[in-house]
Amino acid sequence: MLISPTPLMSVVMPETRAGRAFVVVVTLSTLAATLLAWLDLRQRSTALTAKVTDAIGAQERLERAVQLFRFERGSKGLGVTALIEQLRFWAPLLDLSTTPQREIAPIQERVDDILSALDDIGKDAFGPLHGEFKKSEPGKDDELIRWLLLAMSRVDAERGKDLLAACLRGFEVPVTSRIRVIAAERLLELDRARTASILAEILAYESSSGIDSTRMSVEMQAKYAAAKIQPPPMRMLFNLVDILVKSSAPNLEDHLIMVASRQGQDRMTVQACVRYLGELKAPRAVRVIKKLFDTPPELIINPIFQNHCLDAIAQIEGGGACDYFRELLRAKPDERVQAKLQQLIKTHCR
Repeated sequence: MLISPTPLMSVVMPETRAGRAFVVVVTLSTLAATLLAWLDLRQRSTALTAKVTDAIGAQERLERAVQLFRFERGSKGLGVTALIEQLRFWAPLLDLSTTPQREIAPIQERVDDILSALDDIGKDAFGPLHGEFKKSEPGKDDELIRWLLLAMSRVDAERGKDLLAACLRGFEVPVTSRIRVIAAERLLELDRARTASILAEILAYESSSGIDSTRMSVEMQAKYAAAKIQPPPMRMLFNLVDILVKSSAPNLEDHLIMVASRQGQDRMTVQACVRYLGELKAPRAVRVIKKLFDTPPELIINPIFQNHCLDAIAQIEGGGACDYFRELLRAKPDERVQAKLQQLIKTHCR
């Protein structure tokens, strides 16, 4: 019996059951082969589409860079000014909570293109960038100031580092606490030793309540008096402790003990010092940390802070602190401190 041709093939369907089964197997095999070929083609097409997308993205980035370069090379020497205007417009959008998340990446690309165009101009761009920096308003224009500092340190590393150092000190140019931290992080990337030296000085004479000029060197006192800028209290001083540790400063243990021991220091800064002293396993810090446990900064009993102290002591002394832990537990402190003591005793005391 003949079967009319199908779109796939024309076959003669045998009348026996075995013959029909054979035809079905052949048909299914053909369909499977066709499906595999289609899947392979689809995979190749997807890979090709991805490559085309990457190529289009690279072309768009190149076109943006060329446009900015042409903008910079405009007539009457206004190129740098135009780029700064672009930076003034785009940079703040990166920090606005109202900027849609999907727009962040394209805006960041635009800012990166502007920085690259400024790089091409080189040291000649530093003056106009510095002029814009001096016109910027701390607090209101912090996101712009952040990118101006990055741009200046890229086009002229030496002058850029001097300005970053001034921003980090906080009394030579008017800046917020946030910009001081940003300046420290950028200076760390460029000059680790200089960053360590400046931070060690700052943490010796400054606390979260302000600057004590009597603790400054004679040279620094002269700079401070000449600057006539009274910076606001540094509410993010603990961030400078973090950066000091990252800088691998000489005599780090001494600096941390000194900062933690100072009267009037804020809790977050002291807590950062305690944590790092524990990680350093600094035996000389144990007496200071025990005193801080009993009389915490800001004279406020804070179980979270006390538990940081206990963790640091355990890191330094291990089983040698068992008697101290048991004595504290018998005094029945806050239940959170009791739980921490029980955990440490279980871990370190046999």
